[in-house]
Amino acid sequence: MSGVTSMQSQQMPAVICFIVTALFSGAAAAQGLSADTAVLSLGLIVVGALAVYVAMQIRSALRSDIDRR
Repeated sequence: MSGVTSMQSQQMPAVICFIVTALFSGAAAAQGLSADTAVLSLGLIVVGALAVYVAMQIRSALRSDIDRR
């Protein structure tokens, strides 16, 4: 099981880079970056980061609960 966990943790930076690239690809293609687009992009990045954090916390809590049994 630890081999799978380490592989998932090694893939996490690649997934984060992909998400950031996907969020900013539309803004980069635009002629100008308006303030509304920047705020929306930043908000989506924050929401994505919080979602990853919550998923990691839930996974850790479930793993520790299973290990106790």
